[in-house]
Amino acid sequence: MALEQIQNGETGFKAREKINAAIVVADNAASAAHDHTPEEVGAAPASHIHTAAQVNSDILAGTYGAIGAYGEMVYLAGDGAKFPGFTAPGAQLKWSSGSGLTSGGLPSGTWQLHGSISGNSDFGGYMAENVSLWIRVA
Repeated sequence: MALEQIQNGETGFKAREKINAAIVVADNAASAAHDHTPEEVGAAPASHIHTAAQVNSDILAGTYGAIGAYGEMVYLAGDGAKFPGFTAPGAQLKWSSGSGLTSGGLPSGTWQLHGSISGNSDFGGYMAENVSLWIRVA
């Protein structure tokens, strides 16, 4: 309706008010017709909850391997290059030095990569190119 009135010669402030009102009505109708997913609004998945206080307490207590703790580990799966943000179960990682030598066992939980690795499976995956910094996320 507002566009028709402008085409029929209506101009100025009144015409602009009618156009703005029509835009608001159209936007509201579009929003009401579509529920936004958590991914669309950037929400984190709510699969489990840990308060900041719990995470900080674990880290300060020296609990290595706790959620929120970092570790230098070698990736053992050998299934191609991986980049920051990639997650892996502890069963595919081993505590390591920068050279790829391992010390200790397999960490528990899920870990997120904060570097990049080659994912090469030479020598069973034990190599410097598969070592990086990881943070436990679950």
